[in-house]
Amino acid sequence: MKNIKAIHLEKYNSDPYVEIVYSVFKNKSENNYCFTFEAEFDENEEQYPLSDLLSQYSLSCTDYYLTDQIINGVKKSIIEVETLTDKKDDLINIFNFSTIIERTIENVVYCGTVLLVLKYGIGKIKLTDEEISIPIFAYRNDRAGMVNFEIIYPEMQYKKMFEDGIDARDLLSPKCKVEYILLKKTKAFVIFKDNEETYRLIYGLKGYEQTEKIGLL
Repeated sequence: MKNIKAIHLEKYNSDPYVEIVYSVFKNKSENNYCFTFEAEFDENEEQYPLSDLLSQYSLSCTDYYLTDQIINGVKKSIIEVETLTDKKDDLINIFNFSTIIERTIENVVYCGTVLLVLKYGIGKIKLTDEEISIPIFAYRNDRAGMVNFEIIYPEMQYKKMFEDGIDARDLLSPKCKVEYILLKKTKAFVIFKDNEETYRLIYGLKGYEQTEKIGLL
């Protein structure tokens, strides 16, 4: 899910809607909060993260759910989401959800679990004399709904480290299939496959630390 932008619906210009903050509105007639956005989706439905987002932030889609809209020549969806109540926790949930604006949100499989992640950019890893490019993702799953999609420490440091490029010629076989970089808590993991087994290179802010075989942990 990418190229996400907040949408101001015409109905928000009148009662019973009152803007709370950053395109999040309170619906006084329903005693809840709502937020509308447009986004482009991957054609592979299995990678849609929307259902995970709704579950994480205890939100639901309203009747205003328009798919396959052509906006400036690009096919997009326009979606309004809402909370169940107007309680403080629900306001925090929908506010944190709204930080998906201008982000790219995806699902990746890690240790047998599908994770909701924020795409940061492209990292460069040297396996031979040439570099390969792989995506950099940051973990954003939090079933309490308290995590937003803003950049957090030390993710910017890792982002720069991998965008500048790392030399893994002494760590990885040229035949390895490197899949992605995952930033999770205070570490960075380079996920790769070798002979059908999955491994991770573990990095701290000072550089490489160790290699682990991973499975259904």
